[in-house]
Amino acid sequence: MTTWIIVVVAVSWASLMIRSSLAEWRYYRSIQTNAPEIWNQLGTKYYPWIPFVLITKARKQLLEKIDTPEVVAKARMYQRAGRQFIAFVMAVILVAVGYFSLASF
Repeated sequence: MTTWIIVVVAVSWASLMIRSSLAEWRYYRSIQTNAPEIWNQLGTKYYPWIPFVLITKARKQLLEKIDTPEVVAKARMYQRAGRQFIAFVMAVILVAVGYFSLASF
């Protein structure tokens, strides 16, 4: 029984992680194609550094200036996928803590 639970949780985690990563990649790709002037201002020529764009406040403000409908839609999908992934991880942690605290009695 516990093996199936572990498999389901692992597959769900992997699926949500891949979905979140793809949404992020599509979001940055849409910025690159639909708002190249902002893409150049971000200074992200090296792809592995792209996720670190949001670290500085100035770069985040640049991203908020984009009003292209396609980029805004991709940003919403990226944010929603990230929230769902974090909510899943939090739910798994809470259920595990509850289970192990009850199992210790």
